Amino acid sequence: LLQIDRTPDFQAFGARAPFHASWELSHEDTGKIISMNQEVYQNVGTDMLGFSQASSVNCYNIPHAQLHCKGVITNLPCNTWMRAPGDFEGAFIMETIMEQVARAVSREPVEVQELNMVPGMQKAWQRLKTKVSYEETLKAVKDFNSKNRYRKKGIYCMGSRYQLQPHSFMEKCFVRVYDDGSVLLEHTGLEVGQGMDTKALQ
Repeated sequence: LLQIDRTPDFQAFGARAPFHASWELSHEDTGKIISMNQEVYQNVGTDMLGFSQASSVNCYNIPHAQLHCKGVITNLPCNTWMRAPGDFEGAFIMETIMEQVARAVSREPVEVQELNMVPGMQKAWQRLKTKVSYEETLKAVKDFNSKNRYRKKGIYCMGSRYQLQPHSFMEKCFVRVYDDGSVLLEHTGLEVGQGMDTKALQ
């Protein structure tokens, strides 16, 4: 039996699986993507059990999108991801594509994002931009960059569309109330900073 400290444990097995992505696409002069072919190779380690679908169109409406993700077995250990395996890898790939298209048509990435975004997300997107004062911050960033030769600032917005499938989640919660008035609460939720345990205590 080998028991190691958490730091080398995370360094050896933690994080998401590495991947390599390439794509071909066609777009209009405005930045609207017409079609896309995406190829993703994912390093699954020594076993295909480490495979996760790391390709997606994220929150964008791209007709005729062809998504291909293949797992590649290597001599490395399997990575131990937690929460949404593959989903956010796919989202980062799509954001890279959006930025590449924005550069090709000489527009701000946020304009290309909005042009390709699924209609159902537009309202929430605009509300968030207003809440964080995006336009004012963008202007301040551009002013700063024009006045500073070596120091630069940046700003970027990123949407994410994560589809939950309720039938695949079988979470449980047990509440026991004892004769002396004490309460025992057990749940299968994962506390990752969202305050679940605090809410349970309240």
